[in-house]
Amino acid sequence: MEKSRLLWRAIAQQMPSRPLSTWTCTQCLHLRQQHRPLKTPPLLRRPQRRHQTQPADDPSFKSIVDNPPRLIRAGRRHNRLGLVVLATIPITAFALGCWQVQRLTWKTDLMAKFEDRLVREPLPLPPQIDPDAIHDFDYRRVYARGKFRHDKEMLIGPRLHDGEDGYLVVTPLDRSAEFRGFAGNTTVLVCRGWVAKDKAAQAARLAGLPTGEVVVEGLLREPWKKNSFTPDNKPEEKAWYFPDVYQMAEHTGSQPVWIEETMRPDLLASYDRSAKGIPIGRAPEVNLRNNHLHLDVSSLFLNITASSLMLDAFLFLSIALLAYAIATEIYRYKVRLPTLPGPTGLPIVGNLYQLAPDPAETLHQWGKRYGGVYQISLGTRPVVVFNSMQAARDVFVGQGHALLDKPRLYTFHSVLSSVASSIGTTAWSESTKRRRKTAASAMNKPAVASYLPFIDELTKSLVSELLEHGRGGEVAFDPRQAVASAVTDLTMTVNYGARLPPDEALLNEIIDVEDGLSKIKNPLGSAQDFIPILRLLPYNSQSAKAREVNRRRLIYLRRFERETEDRVEKGVDKPCIQGKCLRDPTVQLDQVDLMSISMSMVSGGLDTMVNTLAWTIGTLAIRSDIQEKAYKAICNAYGSETWGPIEDEHGVPYIDALVKECLRAFSVLRLSLPRAAWKDIQYGDVFIPKGTTVFLNAWGCNRDEIVFGTDAEVFRPERFLEDPDLPHAAYGFGTRMCAGVHLANRQLYVLLLRLIWSFRIEMSKDPAERIERMRPLEDVTEPFHLAAIPPGYRARWWLDFAREFQVVS
Repeated sequence: MEKSRLLWRAIAQQMPSRPLSTWTCTQCLHLRQQHRPLKTPPLLRRPQRRHQTQPADDPSFKSIVDNPPRLIRAGRRHNRLGLVVLATIPITAFALGCWQVQRLTWKTDLMAKFEDRLVREPLPLPPQIDPDAIHDFDYRRVYARGKFRHDKEMLIGPRLHDGEDGYLVVTPLDRSAEFRGFAGNTTVLVCRGWVAKDKAAQAARLAGLPTGEVVVEGLLREPWKKNSFTPDNKPEEKAWYFPDVYQMAEHTGSQPVWIEETMRPDLLASYDRSAKGIPIGRAPEVNLRNNHLHLDVSSLFLNITASSLMLDAFLFLSIALLAYAIATEIYRYKVRLPTLPGPTGLPIVGNLYQLAPDPAETLHQWGKRYGGVYQISLGTRPVVVFNSMQAARDVFVGQGHALLDKPRLYTFHSVLSSVASSIGTTAWSESTKRRRKTAASAMNKPAVASYLPFIDELTKSLVSELLEHGRGGEVAFDPRQAVASAVTDLTMTVNYGARLPPDEALLNEIIDVEDGLSKIKNPLGSAQDFIPILRLLPYNSQSAKAREVNRRRLIYLRRFERETEDRVEKGVDKPCIQGKCLRDPTVQLDQVDLMSISMSMVSGGLDTMVNTLAWTIGTLAIRSDIQEKAYKAICNAYGSETWGPIEDEHGVPYIDALVKECLRAFSVLRLSLPRAAWKDIQYGDVFIPKGTTVFLNAWGCNRDEIVFGTDAEVFRPERFLEDPDLPHAAYGFGTRMCAGVHLANRQLYVLLLRLIWSFRIEMSKDPAERIERMRPLEDVTEPFHLAAIPPGYRARWWLDFAREFQVVS
């Protein structure tokens, strides 16, 4: 026993206070829990008994020598359920991989079968189809003859096409005329294709509503299967989110037969269809996702690592996003202007998404709360908003030299126009100064007087085109295409010395491209301009659309430049901006400057002139009382036998007042192109530091009740007869206001005078083609567009000089 006690003391002295590994002797662990490590003197010293009740004195004591040691794992035991789950991950991943291989084989065979059906000649669709047999004819090409029932049209959406929001157009095809002897139902559902969101209303795409008998060729498809994430359709509200063929067939009284109309892929044809509102059909090809091989490899790899990485990734992204939000919020409050009130905004985005649904009107209403000058935050960028006429004129005119600059917006200046941009969007520099001086000298009053023969010719051409298309009032049609052609002709003549070539496809391409540019030029049109983190997204639809629009624009601009250079070399050119710059060696403009001027001329007229005339013509068609007053004023000035000399600039004061009221009331450029402070600005107690972005809310200024009275919302040209010096903000204010003011006013004056004298304008009698009102606030189709676009309509152009008007109150 004494020997055992001495050995125990020697081992206890040499053992560390903590285990050296995760494995521990049970006996030692038991002893350590009962007693602290003994501080025993070295063995060479004689042991001394300190206590009568030491463990070794107990007769029942057993040392580690007496019992064999047993090893156990120190710490918590692992949950067996977790071990089972961990063990099933590789098994599950392997099973998923095998399933994907089987799916790959099945999908390859299915695609081969469908592609074989596509190469066969289309079959005529029988009068009635058994729904159970459609499975055997899926992706089979068929054709059918009949008449579209546009009154039962359905729009499924939203749907994206090349990054643009829109709808799928589904129209029943009535084939009763082809199968007159058949007693059953012959109507089928035809998915005609995709239309843009701004063409959703039938009045905006009349060219895409064929009225006669048509032949439809497409693919017979099986009914779609709805997933759990898609909301239910609401037929009573005309809200269709998913093509439920049986539900749609019951709603329209058709057979549950779905045909997808096809068209050959053609870029120009797609542009032309989109501009006219004609649905863009699908390509005749098999659209089945075949990613099973990729999914096979992914499942075998990702399923193994997902369980351990997903939580870490989620926590990392959450912390990073929180840190980013805190940092941006601190910076946003730091750069806010201390002397200006304004809405608080949200983290990261500021007030950007609070401006919906109509930014100009939202800023107008905020102006009533915060005053004529206040600030908002777009992302982290502070923006000063001028919302009252007096404050805008005091600063933009009184201190115009301090607002020469333009802010740099990522999408427009870095992606779309990295080399050249229009004059109105370019930062102030000596080059910008030269461009603006050249353009302004080409559109001042003396220069506009030299363009009067062109304006005279173009207005006569427009009147002839309206007369021809309308057949003297028998046919109602949308006049915007003809107006756009006339406006583009004039800008082409001023800039290039030649009219637009008689190519309708080219005109449609220009209109479509410039419309896309207007969406990008809108200072609130791209969130990535103010939220930099969005630029890092792997697929950036906004940048992709900007690059595509810029590519298409450069194609026709370079074509016009080459044609102008050829005319100059041959000596057959007419006076124009580009010709003057090419001929005069003293003009210090390079190719980038000339391209910038061309961009400004082509886009400026389509943004402002076309939309202003479209709003005005629609208003005249509804308000015959205004037509009567204008026509009588023209007759009083020139007589009823002529529309007067074109040289007379203000011969009819009522027409002059009508032009100003159109510019004020409709305010097509509702948020003028933004400015940036070139110098520090002090306006009363308001201090605006250099570099600050400044918005002129032309919409709000043109509705300032202090200037225009309590009837500022009413369209009333007489206000400018009562006070001819009454201002409006349609062209902006100050040094960098629109350089084409004189040309635009002159063209509007001549066009309205001659259209009112030549025609009696009325809305179409067809309820689907007419509108009952033209209210610029409620009826604007795209509030986030740079230019306010009116709703679609069709008008009749009566060549009737008797003028028997029915006054509409």
